[in-house]
Amino acid sequence: MNGNGVTRPAGGWLDFGEESLRARIGEEGFEVELERQASGRLTPGCRERVTEKLRGLLGKSRGKGRRQVYCAVGARGVSLRRVKLPAASRDETGKLLRLQIEREFPVAPEELAWGYQTLGNGATSSEAGRRGQELLVAAVKRVVIEEYAELVRECGAQPVMTLGAFARRFLIPGAVGSYALLDIGRTHAELAVVEGGVLKSVRVLRWGGARSGANEGQPAGCAEELSGLAAVVRARWSGQRLYLTGEGARRPEVRSQIEGALGEGGVCEWLDAGKGGSATIAGLEKVWERGESPFVLEMESVRDSESPKVAVWWRWAALCGLAVVGMIVVRYGEGLLMQPRLERRLSEVREYRDRLPAVDGELGFLQYLKTNQAPYMDVLVVLADAAPPGTRIETLSLNRRGELSMRTTLRDPQQVADFRSKLAQSGLFESVALEEQTAAANRQGVNARFAGRWKTLGNTP
Repeated sequence: MNGNGVTRPAGGWLDFGEESLRARIGEEGFEVELERQASGRLTPGCRERVTEKLRGLLGKSRGKGRRQVYCAVGARGVSLRRVKLPAASRDETGKLLRLQIEREFPVAPEELAWGYQTLGNGATSSEAGRRGQELLVAAVKRVVIEEYAELVRECGAQPVMTLGAFARRFLIPGAVGSYALLDIGRTHAELAVVEGGVLKSVRVLRWGGARSGANEGQPAGCAEELSGLAAVVRARWSGQRLYLTGEGARRPEVRSQIEGALGEGGVCEWLDAGKGGSATIAGLEKVWERGESPFVLEMESVRDSESPKVAVWWRWAALCGLAVVGMIVVRYGEGLLMQPRLERRLSEVREYRDRLPAVDGELGFLQYLKTNQAPYMDVLVVLADAAPPGTRIETLSLNRRGELSMRTTLRDPQQVADFRSKLAQSGLFESVALEEQTAAANRQGVNARFAGRWKTLGNTP
């Protein structure tokens, strides 16, 4: 039991990551490397190993009833929305939010696992009644996490699904304002951006840790790969303070390389996850110590298979008999009343089903554009950050082969050298060369011509 009188969960914590599963049941735990099929589901052999270890660990901490296990999942496929609803009770809020989700997302609520968090704005109850309420909603396709839930139920426990990104925020002592958290693994990293104390976005980034020669869960810390990861982070986040977690960021040299690659003003801070090494599990324990409940993803189609045993009394038998008679009386009338509504609903379902191939085709086309576009915007951002005040770009040429040609006018030769040095140190270019440097016609500047080639960062999800 924690200081707030909340009992520690009898089941424990599970952290389902992209690469491994970490578990802590009581004072014991384990880590299993996850092997996935091309579809993203676990291979049969991996599922068997996980089930065997989990059953063994749950069997050592048996308690009364069905144990709850908090299962944290990664950010892959997770969408965040901020929605405003009228002030209402908790039950009414759930109904209103379900209608809002049906309008916001392209799939039915039954196909999603979703949860919400009320955002406090410091208003009084009367002001809140007038303004309504603002909610942060997280949703993911149910099939993405249903496999994890089924695996836990097979081991004799009741899963409670949550998001690891929400839990890791609680490792930051007294953090306010805007910042980002980067959880680094061997081949994937998870970036969470927080603005004003509210989670704004979560994203999974693939990076080259495996190609850099990772050993025993630690990336080699190749400066080129880390600079590429930092450039991708900087392209998606423009803040100053970055918190690092995960086994991939445990070594000080890795943190210093990322901090240097982020450029001037970037500050990296390592968050120690303590025993077990899972920042997600450590964050969940912090939530529990505060007496709060983790962010829960509800799955409407999942129901607890166990039902309490109820004694059969003659009064309940009489009530059931009356209910059966009532159902028989209203059966035909209800059918006639509900038939038009059912036909309209079936028509809507058929129309929605007919639209799915077109939606899939458009989505595939957009994904193709995203994965094949050249990083022109990243290059322009680096040029803007490196250019000193008063720089004038006369001509700029970029092509899909990664070649850069630029003619600029700067104040003096020192600015020319500094500009080239910043471009080379940005980590985005393979080479940057000063091909020509001449004095301007009005003797008030220096004309310089640069040529370079940028690196290929690869596809990042």
